[in-house]
Amino acid sequence: MGSGLFDATHLSWFTKQSLIEMFEAAGLTIAKIVPRNIAPGGERLIDAVKEFGLTEDVGRFREGCQAYQWLIHAVKGDVPSRKVLIRGFTAEGCCARPRLTEPGGMINTIPGFRYSEVTTQVEPGESVVVVRQRFNITEAAIREHLKHGQLIIGEWDDDPWYEGFNGKLKTPSVEWALKACHAIQVSTEAIAELVRPINPNVAVFPNQIAAVGPEREYVESDVIRVYLGGQRNKGDWDKVIPFVNGMSAASPDVFHFVVVHDRDLYQALETHRKTFYAFQPYEKYRAILRTCDVTIASLANTRFNRCKSDITVIECAVEGVAVIPCNPESSMYTELRSWKYNKKPSEFAESLRSQGRRDRSWSISNRMLCDHYKKRAAWYDGLLDDKAELDRQLFERLPELRPT
Repeated sequence: MGSGLFDATHLSWFTKQSLIEMFEAAGLTIAKIVPRNIAPGGERLIDAVKEFGLTEDVGRFREGCQAYQWLIHAVKGDVPSRKVLIRGFTAEGCCARPRLTEPGGMINTIPGFRYSEVTTQVEPGESVVVVRQRFNITEAAIREHLKHGQLIIGEWDDDPWYEGFNGKLKTPSVEWALKACHAIQVSTEAIAELVRPINPNVAVFPNQIAAVGPEREYVESDVIRVYLGGQRNKGDWDKVIPFVNGMSAASPDVFHFVVVHDRDLYQALETHRKTFYAFQPYEKYRAILRTCDVTIASLANTRFNRCKSDITVIECAVEGVAVIPCNPESSMYTELRSWKYNKKPSEFAESLRSQGRRDRSWSISNRMLCDHYKKRAAWYDGLLDDKAELDRQLFERLPELRPT
């Protein structure tokens, strides 16, 4: 057969038990074994099994009937004594992918840990860590987690008191939401400084890149493509718009501007050499970055912006885009302003590409998630060790949450 379970590439077939025996014979210890199931079905067979009393464990029988593959996580040596389920609760409109989904997926590869963003049954002996993102912290949910003895982590990647969040929080106040968690994880030290006076149990996990493509092959061109996209406040572009309009006026045939999401910024650019993209799926967004030569980074000096992660800069860098801060202290900024006096466009484009290669190399060496995700798992593990003390602190902050 050319496809299916009996195709020519499938040389052996196993039951769950024979798989376990094979791994054990190889000197490996199975830390986790889960089925990949075919579509639900076989209810008549299951009903017959129950009717004739052929098995006492109908759930186990159902699992075995519907599994067409078994996924096994095995290790050399002993399996960790503690089993941990990390349950992620994402918030609509927030950056769940870099903050929860991707780190959770990598933590899922650590023996003894599993991560899920959907309802899943807690296994016997499994400690539960719940990570609730921003506005997904609710009083009812907090009480339910405490009732079941679960460790509660709040996840914040922006200033919790930002006025744009008004009306979205589902607890009495931001302070209440921070106090009601055993601990808080954040993306920047600036957020941590705001949160620690309310809840001292804070860890900073900067946003990281989960994957990068092959090194970029630049297309030779006299046109310099400038990326100006992103979700920013209008005040952040006060310095950039006059600057880029001056660039395009001085050299109308050299610069082409690429804007993602921010239509007001796009319309403020006084040039016809520009392209606008609506808000894009993540992979498409990364592909757009890969077509650009340089991005101009500019954020107004506000508390909200000081709390922001630098993930956009890192995303640009790993796609080979040179990052230039929009301030006179940057040598590249000065060069961008005056390139027409000392270089041909092609020469300046090559200097940008050289910086893009350096920025990519630094980002891959320092900001890849695969080099950092174990720190999160270790932090969760340590918090579970200290859970009794963390419970005491939480009930001291909010006595009304103490179980009666």
